[in-house]
Amino acid sequence: MIRNTSSTWGSLARWFHWFLGAAIISMIAFGWWMNHIPARPDRFVTRAPWPVDWIDPAPAIARRVADLLGPPGEASDEAGARMIFTSDRPHTLSQALMPFFGGRVPA
Repeated sequence: MIRNTSSTWGSLARWFHWFLGAAIISMIAFGWWMNHIPARPDRFVTRAPWPVDWIDPAPAIARRVADLLGPPGEASDEAGARMIFTSDRPHTLSQALMPFFGGRVPA
C-alpha cells in the first residue's frame, strides 16, 4: 500500500524514511573520512596543471574572529550569559552549569 492509513505507514513513506536514514549515515561517514584527510598543500601545488600558490585561510579567519570579539578585558567580557528555561523550572544541572554562565540562572 502506497498511502498512509490511520494505523500504519505506506510503502512510499517507509522507503523515504530508509532512504533519508541511509543518506544521513553516508554523509556522516563521508564527513568523517574527509575530516581525516591531511591538508597537504605541497601535494596540491605539485599536482596542479598550472602554477598555483596555496593560501591558508586560518590566519585571516582568526584575525576576523579576534576583531569581532574585541580586545580582552573590555566590558563585553563581564556581560556573561544567561540560562533561560522554557519550563520556568531550573534544570537539575543548573548548579553544575552556573560557573560557565556567571552564576546567573533566572529560572
